[in-house]
Amino acid sequence: MSLENFQFNIFKSPDRVISNGLKDAFQKAGFELSAIQLHPALGGAAIRAPITNFESNQEIKQIFDFNSELFSQFSATISGPEKKFSTAVTVFRNTNGVDSCSVQAHGIDEQYRAHINSLVANLRANLKALDSTNTQEAILGSVLSAHYQARESELSKLLGISETVISDQEKYRQTLEKTYDAKKSGLERDYADLKKALDNKEAEFNQRLTEIDDRAARHARRELRESLKETFQQRGKKFALSDGTIALRSPVNNLAVALIAVFGGLFILAVLNSFGIVGTQSQDATWIHNVRQAVLGFGFAASIVFFIRWNSRWFERHAREEFLLKRQEIDVDRASWAVELAFEWFDEKKCEISEALLRTITRNLFDYEPQPAAVLHPLDELASAILGSAASARVKVNGTELEFDRKSKNHLSKPITSG
Repeated sequence: MSLENFQFNIFKSPDRVISNGLKDAFQKAGFELSAIQLHPALGGAAIRAPITNFESNQEIKQIFDFNSELFSQFSATISGPEKKFSTAVTVFRNTNGVDSCSVQAHGIDEQYRAHINSLVANLRANLKALDSTNTQEAILGSVLSAHYQARESELSKLLGISETVISDQEKYRQTLEKTYDAKKSGLERDYADLKKALDNKEAEFNQRLTEIDDRAARHARRELRESLKETFQQRGKKFALSDGTIALRSPVNNLAVALIAVFGGLFILAVLNSFGIVGTQSQDATWIHNVRQAVLGFGFAASIVFFIRWNSRWFERHAREEFLLKRQEIDVDRASWAVELAFEWFDEKKCEISEALLRTITRNLFDYEPQPAAVLHPLDELASAILGSAASARVKVNGTELEFDRKSKNHLSKPITSG
């Protein structure tokens, strides 16, 4: 067993670089180290820094963040298996421009020598060891050697500062990326929410537009219904024939009035004459006068009956058309109600109204064909007026006897053809 002591100079580096270099060297050499003792340069007790996380101690973290040389000494001690040897590593802060690292090993055997060599090599690499000061001074002299050592120390500081700046920039970049990602995610969520809200608004707008269209169609139907009802009401208040229809009635009406006037005047004259010729004329003349008076009386009565029946038929047709107009008004209301019911049924139950129900509520809707009265020939009217309810009539003129019955009345309207 022997005592070995290794010492070499290193560039000045910030406190964080020295601590991380010691930690990395022990780990690469295969030694388990629990903590490093840090001695403040301004005095006070040493601070024990856990190897797993130096900056868990707030005071150490604050000093490291200064990126300076505020610790005067760094020391770590490890023991070998079964405590057969121990190794102490100490880094000293010197005032001559460079620092130094000391490695002291107690009780090293050959089997552990490789671990110690690896530890020393990693320490020299991590802590940036300098060449031998004596050799450098022998070549360059003490003044130039001190100058170059100071320059290397400053360069080491600049390197440490550069590493710190780069590290800070990387951290800042990562922070910006996280902020950007968070902002992007927030904007995407906001966009998705706005798009969803817009889609909902569009759906509501389309639904309202559909409702407005349905409402407009419903109002249009109702306006048409009200317009039809108003038209029916106006016609119902004053239902009259047109001037053209009245003009078509005028010839027959005027003829009937003329016949009444002619037959009436002649009948009155015949009656007045009958008072003057009673007892003064022969029997044949009296008989002829009576026949003439009877014919004129029949003509007068038939003209009156024809006029009454002719106008009665026109009044009947007029009343029938007026009642038909009222029924059409009711059917329009029924049809409008059926249409509204069908639309409301579809809106509420989302299906078509039952055909059987629709057939029931629209039964006999607009199902009417007014039967026109049979058109009679004026001769039929005249014969009917003359005969009335009598089964037959006989008239003798100049020895000729004419007999009219219900069967022969139907032949009066037929045209007479020559033999």
